Amino acid sequence: MTVKRPKPALTHAPDHPKLDGRTRQAKRIQAIKQGLIDNPKAAGRAILRDIVSRNTTIEQEIFTLALNQGLLTDSGKLNPLIQKDLLKYQSAGKTALIEYLKLSGKDTPDGNDFADIFDSVFDDTEN
Repeated sequence: MTVKRPKPALTHAPDHPKLDGRTRQAKRIQAIKQGLIDNPKAAGRAILRDIVSRNTTIEQEIFTLALNQGLLTDSGKLNPLIQKDLLKYQSAGKTALIEYLKLSGKDTPDGNDFADIFDSVFDDTEN
C-alpha cells in the first residue's frame, strides 16, 4: 500500500509566488504588471486615477454616513475616530492626484498651486 502525500501548497519560492491566472484578480495583477513593462507612464497614470477615484468615493461615503447617522459633534465636526480615517483617505487621494497631474504634464510651473488648493480645502485647523 502506498501513501499519497499531498502536494505542497506553494510550489515556488515564497518570494516569487505564482498566481492562479484564472481569477479576475490574477488577470488584473498580470495586466498591471504588463502595463508597467509596456508603458510605465500610462500604467502609472491609470493606477493613480484608480486610487483617486476609489479614495474620493470612500471619503464621500464616510462623510455621507456620518451626516445620516448623526456622527457630527455639536460644533459640526466629525467624530474624531471617523475624522482620523477620513483624513487618511483624503491624504492618500491628494498625494495620488498631485502625482497623477505631474505625470499628465498638468503641473504648474512652481508646482505649489495644487498643494495650496488642497491645503485650503482640507485644512482642519479652522474653528
